[in-house]
Amino acid sequence: MASQTKTIDDCALCLRRDVLQMSHVIPRGVYRRVSKDPRGSVNIVRNKAILTQSQLKVPLLCLDCEGRFSKYGENYFLAQCLQPNGAFPLLDRALLARHALTAVKGNTAYWKADQLGIDHAKIAYFAASLFWRTFAAKSKLPRERISLGLDSNFAEVLRMYLNSERQDLPGVMIKIDVFEGIPGLPHDHRYVYAMPQEVPHQFGPELRFYTAEALGFAFTMTTTSNPELIAAMNTNCFVHNPDHPLFLSQEMQLATATRQAAWIRRSAPTEHLRDFGKHHGT
Repeated sequence: MASQTKTIDDCALCLRRDVLQMSHVIPRGVYRRVSKDPRGSVNIVRNKAILTQSQLKVPLLCLDCEGRFSKYGENYFLAQCLQPNGAFPLLDRALLARHALTAVKGNTAYWKADQLGIDHAKIAYFAASLFWRTFAAKSKLPRERISLGLDSNFAEVLRMYLNSERQDLPGVMIKIDVFEGIPGLPHDHRYVYAMPQEVPHQFGPELRFYTAEALGFAFTMTTTSNPELIAAMNTNCFVHNPDHPLFLSQEMQLATATRQAAWIRRSAPTEHLRDFGKHHGT
């Protein structure tokens, strides 16, 4: 068996020169879930849905930093998120605490993370890692449809946070929504992985929005240097708000499921994707 050539370079996270591992852009455990489950073997990026038949991997992190991603975020997330058998440990626990929901407006409310016994630091770490690892790998995957541009200052803030060089995320807000699922839809749209991507908007250049979705969670990241906007955004931030709010919104869930169905319909008409759409009524 031929030996693979080792890549020796600076680790993107700790910045030390070392042997780099073939790091997964889609977290390995998440990829295994969505690629093996026929209900959701779809990767959504740039308003298109494609089957996740190949794993995106690049020489990015040293062995220690690969272990850091698993230890501080991914392993915990995989134990709490939507499971292959339909169980959803975090949500199942949360639904027993509906009395603790804090209403916001309409059909939107949130739980305080400590009321559910959640290790908010690990969920926050995982969410931040999704956006940072995709951005860090982008230049090494020029042929992939990665739509995520980050200001270098905010990319460095995320890197330092993930490397335990700082405990906060100045100018970066991460909002976390949980999916209950919508009765009556032909497909459970929680069984997907939507690549982190930038969302266009009309609120001016000071503000940038990014989204990602994975196994029952929707993550929204917003960046800005405007102090007034920072103060307003941090009220909903999972990291900066002391309540570490986990949001539940019927409007958000319906909008997300509708958007995903539209993405699948618009995608390149491959046989596999046509079969997927036929099977799930999209």
